Amino acid sequence: MENAFFAMMISPIPYDWAALLVRLVIGLSLFPYALQKIMNTQNAVHFPTVPGFSPQAGFWLAMFVETMASICTILGFFTRVVAVAGIINMGVAVKTVHGRYYNATAMPYLLGFIAILCIGAGKYSLDFWLK
Repeated sequence: MENAFFAMMISPIPYDWAALLVRLVIGLSLFPYALQKIMNTQNAVHFPTVPGFSPQAGFWLAMFVETMASICTILGFFTRVVAVAGIINMGVAVKTVHGRYYNATAMPYLLGFIAILCIGAGKYSLDFWLK
């Protein structure tokens, strides 16, 4: 019985399910923020300024990255590339929008994208099927 328990702990099946769960949680919870930006494009004028970008350009870039990152993360398509874009987007959001505090709204997404970058897409993804 003890060997079966430890065999379950190192089996690749729980790893793939965990990768799927992390991808779904991050992708599905980020999508409403992207949808909110899509529905309220008139708020682009009031978007916080990012050095090197106008408020409108920062808004459209954040909207594009959040939309594509959430959809591609859910599907597991270009997962690590999208995770890098999500890390950059959420890093900028933590720094510019929420200040220097680590209890920012974007912090769980930043940590989730770092986890996705580390673990990859897993077996239950389009990346695996297209490989």
